[in-house]
Amino acid sequence: MAIASKKSTVPVSYTVDDVMALVKKLQAENAALKANKSAPANRFTVKVSPSGKGNLCIYGLSRYPFSFYRNQIEVILENAEIIKAFISQNEGALSRKGE
Repeated sequence: MAIASKKSTVPVSYTVDDVMALVKKLQAENAALKANKSAPANRFTVKVSPSGKGNLCIYGLSRYPFSFYRNQIEVILENAEIIKAFISQNEGALSRKGE
């Protein structure tokens, strides 16, 4: 039994074995994608680049980039431990995106 493709101008036919092999391949790809999706969802892919105005733009945290002057980022980085401690102390009062 052969299956013919109606969208193609050149007749293409697949045997049942061809279709079953394709199904197995797609099932394996689907399983691999589901395995990768089980990674922590709270991690963002962050991209940093300079803007045309000389700001530092951080992409990937929300729909729009965050823009900071260099000295603002330096202050944030210098106070990273204070910020982390604040987050730990106020964990119940702070929300996460998607929760």
